[in-house]
Amino acid sequence: MLETIADILLGLFVVFGPGFLLSLVLFPKPEDFDFLKRVAVSFGLGVMLSIYIGAVLSRPQFRALTLVPFTEAALILFGFFAVMAYLRKGMAVPVAYARAVIRAARKPKPPAQPAQEEPKPTAHHEQPTVHHDHEHPKPATPPNQEQHKPPQEQH
Repeated sequence: MLETIADILLGLFVVFGPGFLLSLVLFPKPEDFDFLKRVAVSFGLGVMLSIYIGAVLSRPQFRALTLVPFTEAALILFGFFAVMAYLRKGMAVPVAYARAVIRAARKPKPPAQPAQEEPKPTAHHEQPTVHHDHEHPKPATPPNQEQHKPPQEQH
């Protein structure tokens, strides 16, 4: 189980690391990509580099397509692209990302606002009626007619 997790993390590092550094070599300005686009481009370039490393190591004269030579080749590319990114001033990108994360972590949170009380509903959940001067409410029964109720019997 632990070996599987280590293999997955090593695989992500081998794929993402050289791809990220190559993206810094090709696009050295922080304004070239936002963070998510750079991560996506880095994974794509990393997969491309991994395919090329695998193609070179699987040639008949090398026959070295195993984990150790593959990782060594990826680390050599990692070092090469790190030097190239430094020379092209591409290392400003990870510094800018780190500063943005630190600013976001130090940003003061706004104070919690007290909860507003909801207006209390009127009786029977009826809305109050509003009458304007030019409108007159209509009575429920005509003024000259009374409601007829059946007489109650008294005992």
